[in-house]
Amino acid sequence: MILNRITFHAKFGKAAQVVEMLKQSSPPSAGAPGRMRVLTDRTGRFDTVVLEIEAKFSVPDEATFRRLLETTALAGLDLGEASVEELSDRYLDTAGRAIQNWGYACRLRRKGDGYVATLKGLGRAAGSVHRRIEHEVDLSKPVYPRDWPPSAARDLALRLCGSEPLVVLFEIDQTRHDRALIDGSRAVATLSLDRVRVC
Repeated sequence: MILNRITFHAKFGKAAQVVEMLKQSSPPSAGAPGRMRVLTDRTGRFDTVVLEIEAKFSVPDEATFRRLLETTALAGLDLGEASVEELSDRYLDTAGRAIQNWGYACRLRRKGDGYVATLKGLGRAAGSVHRRIEHEVDLSKPVYPRDWPPSAARDLALRLCGSEPLVVLFEIDQTRHDRALIDGSRAVATLSLDRVRVC
């Protein structure tokens, strides 16, 4: 369940300042806007920094999964209609696990006709709730980090793994059912129900 996911479009070269701000601040409230601009102007290139707060649970059986798809309310909040998306993810690292050793995971996600490369900070967890900072960059095709567009994600990837090639650790295909949790007239979180297949 995504409790909060805020995308910050930082002016190119300012992503580190956004990360420091997020590390020092308290988590945004559940009613915070889903997208906001910080340290930006209206022209030029932008880095994408994501703060994600997520509660992870395992669904014990198919009957429970179906009930969650069909129920109209959860934890006192209304549930919106489900949208369905097919996702294909590859998790990458060097042979020596350089990215993981520095506290990150690298995911390449196919999205529509393109790809999104994400460096996910392993972050911290309190019970089932995880809070982490992510760097993202859009790609037209799968390429090594040195060939990613100029971005904070590219700079970080090169610091973590240098010129070492990346290998596929595992692949995941998933069918995701997203439902908004609604408090009155506003969406305050997203319930994501995933059917996951490890390739």
